[in-house]
Amino acid sequence: MDCLAECLDGVSFHGPSWRMEPGDLFIPVDSIEEEATLTCDAKGNPPPQYRWSLNGSLINLGLERRRRLSGGNLIISSLDRAQDVGQYQCMAFNTVGAILSRRASLQFAYLTYAWVFNEYPYFVQQDNRRFVSQQTGNLYIAKVESSDVGNYTCVVMNSVTKGKVQSSPTSLILKTDVLEIPSFQQDDTGGYECVAENKMGKNIATGKLAFYAKPQWVQTMKDTALAIEERLYWECRANGKPKPSYSWLKNGQPLVSEDRIHVEDGVLSVSVLTLADAGMYQCVAENKHGVTYFAAELMVLASPPDFTGNVLRALLKAKAGTTVTLECKPQAYPMASILWKKGNLPIHTGDRVRLSSDGTLRLANVSKSDAGSYTCFARNRFGMSSTTGRLLVTDPTRITQGPSDVEIIVGESIVLPCQVSSDPVLDISFSWAFNGQLIAKDDGHFELVGGRTAGDLMIRNIQLYHAGKYICVVDTDVESLSAVAVLIVKGKKTLPLLRLIKCWLCSV
Repeated sequence: MDCLAECLDGVSFHGPSWRMEPGDLFIPVDSIEEEATLTCDAKGNPPPQYRWSLNGSLINLGLERRRRLSGGNLIISSLDRAQDVGQYQCMAFNTVGAILSRRASLQFAYLTYAWVFNEYPYFVQQDNRRFVSQQTGNLYIAKVESSDVGNYTCVVMNSVTKGKVQSSPTSLILKTDVLEIPSFQQDDTGGYECVAENKMGKNIATGKLAFYAKPQWVQTMKDTALAIEERLYWECRANGKPKPSYSWLKNGQPLVSEDRIHVEDGVLSVSVLTLADAGMYQCVAENKHGVTYFAAELMVLASPPDFTGNVLRALLKAKAGTTVTLECKPQAYPMASILWKKGNLPIHTGDRVRLSSDGTLRLANVSKSDAGSYTCFARNRFGMSSTTGRLLVTDPTRITQGPSDVEIIVGESIVLPCQVSSDPVLDISFSWAFNGQLIAKDDGHFELVGGRTAGDLMIRNIQLYHAGKYICVVDTDVESLSAVAVLIVKGKKTLPLLRLIKCWLCSV
């Protein structure tokens, strides 16, 4: 039961999952009269509600005048440098469970940074290749192009004094003697040497390339539905430099190892599940460069056995001598214990009678004495249910007169016999195939004749193209039989012309 959707077909409730999480905000100090918005949006059924915390403490929005919710977004007006700075986190919750968003910081920036390209007022516009960090002031350019070549000047503005300073221009030159490492990976770290050499000698420059990264998921868990008393095992793994540490949350609250719950290095296991274990779980991977969350829903199923959609057939017919399989597969959480009865008597296993661990009953080499009413009883701690079906054992069907190979002349008609003896409780149908193709009922040359136990084929006005292999197929409720015959069609006999001439000469 690893996939929640398969086990909960038709169940409409599910826990929250993120559509949008909050991001860091840098507010210039001269903008404190404006509003700041921290985004938070999740989907779920019932629709999620939201709470926000600041520096780990719940924000009581009922007592706040400057902070309010719009959907899940937190809107802060009349910004206050003393009260509003810190780490914000959103919680989305419904009746299924709760999840936490990533943490987002709100900071007031006394200094803001911009970069001039070549000359004022041509400022660098941020896009998918260019980024200006308001934390460090650094300008980042990915996949440098020839159009990026030029002089760059950093401009630092003080939001309090309104003053600004600028750096001396820095030239960006596109060189061809540069080592480029596309899609940089952790394995690319280490020492590098650049060697420049000509006939006058050589020079060596060395450098060390280090790799640091916030955690990125490489293994996560899935939404899971398990029966009560079963065991949950989830594992999550993330790459990162330094190596991430792991923690687990249930409905937004930290999980620690105790009693049935074991938490260790990205692994969560819960033995003997109870209904109280259901909810939203999150694996958290964190190092000094960042933190990432992954959420999954656990549903604990508990119900009495239910045969809806999987009852025994009311009447099952089987040919004597064959093996009969009766399946008993109720939906039950936890798994039900199974008991079979024939009539009012329990069924005991033996050489011919086998009971599988999944509750399936197999009767080998059945005879008329095996016929009767069979009932499967399923029971667990929440209740009991049963399903009943009747087994009817029939005598084998035999073809008493089948078609035989025959020669016939064009224009004549013939009946190919196909007659059977069978148990009177069986439904019988006949069909014929000619050279591997089913004979159509609307073909004027063919007609199926006979009663319940006969399926003779009449062929009228036979032509040369009717020559070939004919197969009579007999289908009953429990088996299928066939008989084959080859029909040879010859042309009409005619008196040879040469002989007629000779006869005429003789008469002369």
